[in-house]
Amino acid sequence: MANGIAKLWLIFNLISGISIHAQNPIGFTPFATYRGLVLGTEAPIPYLQGNADEGGYFTNLTKNYQLIVPSSAFMPTHTWFGENQYNFTETDWLLGATSDSTGWVQQNGMLVRAHALVWGKDYRVPNWLLDQEASITPDKVKSLLSDFIHTIVSRYRGKIHWWNVINEAGSDHNENSPFNLGNSFWYRKLGPDFIKYPFIFAYEADPNIKLYYNEYNIEKEGVKANGLLALIIKYLNNLLI
Repeated sequence: MANGIAKLWLIFNLISGISIHAQNPIGFTPFATYRGLVLGTEAPIPYLQGNADEGGYFTNLTKNYQLIVPSSAFMPTHTWFGENQYNFTETDWLLGATSDSTGWVQQNGMLVRAHALVWGKDYRVPNWLLDQEASITPDKVKSLLSDFIHTIVSRYRGKIHWWNVINEAGSDHNENSPFNLGNSFWYRKLGPDFIKYPFIFAYEADPNIKLYYNEYNIEKEGVKANGLLALIIKYLNNLLI
């Protein structure tokens, strides 16, 4: 009971603190830092590059948040255009193209969480991969995936602290598949192992980053949540990353 009261007090304290500081012109960042919190938000890179809202977007972002999740800049469909063919224009602008260079993030004292290396949905798989699905072998797919992940994670080693490795691989419906995984390109070519390979490749590229599986609609028990729990126990719990 005492723990429950303490938790309620903490929640009330945070909410009341936010309410009190909502109109504070210095923003939420000092409030969050004081309490040991990291506040983050999605941020489209073109908004930052284009001085959106006559600078108002930048001001509100840096005043209220310490971390950004770029909307699409790190996605395979945005960076990966063929075997050994990459476009890192936006991500280099954000973080710097070399280990000793800086970008917008460092220059503004921000942090970045990158999203995402692999999506479990075909509409987030690069078209050039989908176009050759019938002819490409599983071994080749695994090799290509390894090359992509090692390339992009290594490029920003030490500049990114969090990577969303797998995004939305579970299905909302009963698929009668292992772990109720959706019918995506990665699943069709690599089977359930497409879940573990990206974690292994990302860890090899940067052993110091924190790696995540990102999902939605798993708040309550059901075929999707149960499948994900089994997936974690089977694949991710044994990866010492």
